[in-house]
Amino acid sequence: MTDAVPKSIEQQRDDLRKASAEQLEELRRETAASKLIDGLKADIEPIATKKAQSDKSYHAKHDDLLRQWKWQETELEGHKADIIAAFPNYATLINTKICPIRDAIAGQKADVDQLTPAKGTNEGAVASAKLAVDASKAALAAWLAADTKLAAQLGEIDKGIDELKTVFGSADSVLSIYLLWFKLLPRHQEIAPRSGASTPPDPATAPAEPAPAAPEKPNCLPVPDPDTVYLISPDNYGKKLDAAWQAHRTARETLKTAEETFHTAPDDLATEIKTLKKKSDTQDDDIKKALKA
Repeated sequence: MTDAVPKSIEQQRDDLRKASAEQLEELRRETAASKLIDGLKADIEPIATKKAQSDKSYHAKHDDLLRQWKWQETELEGHKADIIAAFPNYATLINTKICPIRDAIAGQKADVDQLTPAKGTNEGAVASAKLAVDASKAALAAWLAADTKLAAQLGEIDKGIDELKTVFGSADSVLSIYLLWFKLLPRHQEIAPRSGASTPPDPATAPAEPAPAAPEKPNCLPVPDPDTVYLISPDNYGKKLDAAWQAHRTARETLKTAEETFHTAPDDLATEIKTLKKKSDTQDDDIKKALKA
């Protein structure tokens, strides 16, 4: 019987290096997964307690918040009628005076975005996932403090209504057009009562809709923020908190996956430059090997 020929020392060295690298990679993945679970567990404990407190507080304050919103609705509708009566050409003023300025800002933003350095696919996925985690965390915190946040926004709208009254009665009454359609109505509309839907009223059909007698419609009305806290039905508030937590958890899990993909196949600028240098340095040897093969 012939003894098996042992692998060379060099081959065994390479095998051990590979096995060690695979074990380290597996350990890294397990550590990352464990870290995510531990982090979620640490976060959910106080959030579960906070949910019960927030739910009770929101139920207690919802009716008063809703009454305040309805009062503001009546006030804003009345002021809108007064402004339209005073400025029948308000839509023309918006389109010719306000929209060009807003359009120029939007155009400049597009130019800036185009000049922003591009990221690799995997690098970009990590960056996007991090933004999603931050956004979902902020949304969860906002919904947990919905009663406080709504009260603050309603308070700001109250002050805005007072300012609108002052401006409309002044020599600069034309400025009331900007205050109403671009400052007050969007913030009022975005917190409008909804049973549980996440989409605010469309500005094309919401209270900002021009009167039928208007010769034209404004072209650049702000779109209410679809992700803000709004006057949700108290019966659906707890479910909204559940959904906000789930969205945050999913975002963190997505980030973990994106980071793992990037770790396996990094494509940031520094890595790509390093790879280019390596390929350039071995060009002669690689070509010789290719020709001899």
